[in-house]
Amino acid sequence: MHDHTQLVKPREAPVKVSLIVCTKNRSEFLRRFLASLDLTEQPSYTAEIVIVDNGSEDDTKAVCTQAAHQSRWNIHYTYCAKPGLGNARNHGVEHSRGEILAFTDDDCLLDNHYFLALVAGIEKYRADFGGGQIHHHNPDHDPRMASLRFTHSRKLPKDFHYLPSGTVQGANMFFARHVFNAIGGFNPLMGSGTPFPCEDIEFAARANQAGYNGTMLADLIVHHDHRRSLGSDEADCTALGYKRGKGAYLASLLLRGYPAPFNVWLADFENKEREVFLAGLVAQLRGAADYLETALTVRDDQQ
Repeated sequence: MHDHTQLVKPREAPVKVSLIVCTKNRSEFLRRFLASLDLTEQPSYTAEIVIVDNGSEDDTKAVCTQAAHQSRWNIHYTYCAKPGLGNARNHGVEHSRGEILAFTDDDCLLDNHYFLALVAGIEKYRADFGGGQIHHHNPDHDPRMASLRFTHSRKLPKDFHYLPSGTVQGANMFFARHVFNAIGGFNPLMGSGTPFPCEDIEFAARANQAGYNGTMLADLIVHHDHRRSLGSDEADCTALGYKRGKGAYLASLLLRGYPAPFNVWLADFENKEREVFLAGLVAQLRGAADYLETALTVRDDQQ
């Protein structure tokens, strides 16, 4: 039985930014992330750190308790019993107060100027949602894991129902609260902890299709310390999951009336080596079929 008491320092109102970090049974990573906050420049506006415990059985809560008492940051702990990162992110939003909802992972470290770059970039480009760069903390780690580098900030094409997988990644993304309120939350069937790790791009695609301003901010940087070695079984399994997640994401667009899977697969067929394309397609088709079956079953149960 979990104590759902929230650990929080006295808050000032209003809160400008809520940084939401979801975690499960990774207190070692979380402890390092929380410690790294002391190296991050604190902005003039009010920010809070919301830690969502998605069913941990280790000492995650104790780590948050200690950090809440010792850190100069406003750290808020909350427990989410529903499995899956989509559910955990939604829970974090519900238990946050910021007008800007930022997200990173427990195995990431923030750039020193993260909070300053976030708001400055949003204000400069009038961004409603978007993301930033994800640098690998260790060059020996597998580059297929969440990674994203670019040199210039850029706006995303507006009103498109499809964004390529990897355009916006959960390790470094943000959304204005009004976007979340308007289009609904993250898909609860998706995210790490489910068979479909694609809740980030699926949400961003809905925001983009709804006409909100998406921007990728070059100065917004996190460092990803996932610790998966290149060629390891864990890295290969994660990479395969990403391919299945892409298939699920494309299938979700099909359910919403857009023929994205066929257009994307045709483009991949024309632009990739045949064997590479077919190997990836197998995983994507499995992910798409599994997601369609799951989503349609849930839909039938709700009717």
